[in-house]
Amino acid sequence: MIAAPDGQRDLQAGIYLSPARRPPKSFLFLVIDLASETDQVEAHRALTRMWEVLADLQHGVVRDLVSTREGEESAGVDRGTFQALLGYGASFFGPERRLTQARRPELVAPLGHPGGPFPSLGWAPGVAARCGEGDLCLQLTGRDDHAVNRAAVELWKLIVDEGLPLLIRETYDGFARDDGRSWIGFHDGVSNIRPSQRLAAVECAGDPSWNRGGTYLAFLRCEVDLEAWRRLPREAQELLVG
Repeated sequence: MIAAPDGQRDLQAGIYLSPARRPPKSFLFLVIDLASETDQVEAHRALTRMWEVLADLQHGVVRDLVSTREGEESAGVDRGTFQALLGYGASFFGPERRLTQARRPELVAPLGHPGGPFPSLGWAPGVAARCGEGDLCLQLTGRDDHAVNRAAVELWKLIVDEGLPLLIRETYDGFARDDGRSWIGFHDGVSNIRPSQRLAAVECAGDPSWNRGGTYLAFLRCEVDLEAWRRLPREAQELLVG
């Protein structure tokens, strides 16, 4: 962690707590599994290579555009057009997987399963079959669709070229409207907690100790029936939104 200008500690790229750091417009979420029989050494190498490619992209370096001829200048892309955030799912910590010796945090649990978080939600068919769950997740945020999709394609090419034991199982994309509203017509983010309280709300206290200073991430896709929503009076909509 590094000291932020406002005195708060700063979290990794892809987490936006300060009003001065607004989330970019485009979003791509990848659910990734490690191939069966992958051991810790292979997993470490795969994740290291993945992160090296993503770090290069954030500095404007694309592997295919690096010159191999002496005296020829390498082509590049704009720096800082996207950010990447890596998360670990509950299955990553399973003792039968042998991917890590780190203890799984108590709050990291599969969604939609008996005893899992958010038990009152009406989960869609397939959630119980590990829909939306993975060993890893990769959140890509960028200034446009090109930036986040380029990162995903470069990652796919790396996996194929080097035979890494990584499987991109699902992808979900999204975007932010330029008027600050959601599809249900309300302004997003008007009831967020104050910036001074945000770090304490999202930062892990350290149980287990290795995740001190990290954060928890839950990726939920909620279906909204816009026809039914628009039939509700404004007062009912406001009560539902809170």
